[in-house]
Amino acid sequence: MSIEIIQAYYKDKINPKNPDFRIHGWENEEAHLRRFNVLYREVKLGGKSLLDVGCGAGPLYRYLSDRRVKTGYVGVDILDDMVQLARSRYPQGVFLHQNIFDENPFPEASFEVIYASGIFNLDLGNNERFVQEAIELFGSLATEQIVFNMLSVKSEDKESGYYYAVPESMMHLIRKSGIRYRDYRIIEDYLHNDFTVVIDLEPRDEGPDRKPAVERRGKPQKGGRRR
Repeated sequence: MSIEIIQAYYKDKINPKNPDFRIHGWENEEAHLRRFNVLYREVKLGGKSLLDVGCGAGPLYRYLSDRRVKTGYVGVDILDDMVQLARSRYPQGVFLHQNIFDENPFPEASFEVIYASGIFNLDLGNNERFVQEAIELFGSLATEQIVFNMLSVKSEDKESGYYYAVPESMMHLIRKSGIRYRDYRIIEDYLHNDFTVVIDLEPRDEGPDRKPAVERRGKPQKGGRRR
């Protein structure tokens, strides 16, 4: 993962006066809300420990707080300016400046749910390997579910500098990661250029992996193109 590419992309966006969607590179406010809505719809978060990877300035924390969803929330981001902004906005939250892909501070099975929104969207030159290694790391840290979203190769308005993934390729990357999972589903019904992967993990004290049941839902709607 090239941190220089990420720093350059967000350098001029991280401004307390900017709305969330501009800080995080989203096209509009509705786009990121739709992404969060998928997490809210697909995972019962109440009372669970949640690691928000690439937490940015804390929009997911705000989203859950507005809906009175109580979680053991921890946010991590590789950009210190993002973390400082999140802390200033939500002092009651836990936000850490940490690149968990280079130096993971968390013990195995530290969280029930791991969520990542937008961290795979920039073209870093090694995205497929990055996604696979991220799934492997997330599988070691989570005990119940892994949820992440990506830009889709089916998008009709692709832009340079971004990575567009093939939804059907997720099965290969999940299996190649070696994590123990029950099933996974690909959700594409919320934006025309984005999809979310939900992986249900195998309980650590149960039997071998079972083949995934892939579920696709609905026709996509038009919306944001970035994170």
